[in-house]
Amino acid sequence: LSFRQARERASAGSAKSPMTVADAVKLYLRNLGAKKGPGAQSDAEQRLNLHVIPVFGRMRVADLKLSALNEWACGLVGNEYD
Repeated sequence: LSFRQARERASAGSAKSPMTVADAVKLYLRNLGAKKGPGAQSDAEQRLNLHVIPVFGRMRVADLKLSALNEWACGLVGNEYD
């Protein structure tokens, strides 16, 4: 599930049950496990739970902004060497 696909699915969803980033992550992990195996799925799940879910998990995918993602990603790189 790409970022674009997740946004399209979120936009197609009803207002009562919008797709959150956490929902999209679950779909992604399921797809990753089927394609690359449980090891890849487990590794990605740990990283996503550490870095993505705490920041964006409750946010609706349709509300994500590229500027927020870029700022977050730059923060990750800066923290990697602290």
